[in-house]
Amino acid sequence: MSELDPKLAKALKDLPEFTDACQNYSADELKQLVLRSEQHIVDTEKAIQEDQKLNATKELLKELRAPYKDTLKVLAVKIKYAMHLLEERGAKPE
Repeated sequence: MSELDPKLAKALKDLPEFTDACQNYSADELKQLVLRSEQHIVDTEKAIQEDQKLNATKELLKELRAPYKDTLKVLAVKIKYAMHLLEERGAKPE
């Protein structure tokens, strides 16, 4: 029996009933579980995309963050340019 990936093992600690049940599943039952779970992922992702309240909140967050992101972008450019000039002049930043 191969060793579980540590991240998977950690996540499975919160799902003891699931892991116990899966131990008793046949190969066909495990395949069906995978198919049902993949479909559920598709359905959930679609629901996320169609959730108007969630999308409105994302847009609001985007608008509220914009000035901060712009400021951080400008500051990063200033630092890079200053570093470039220091390097060009042979000086080392402190």
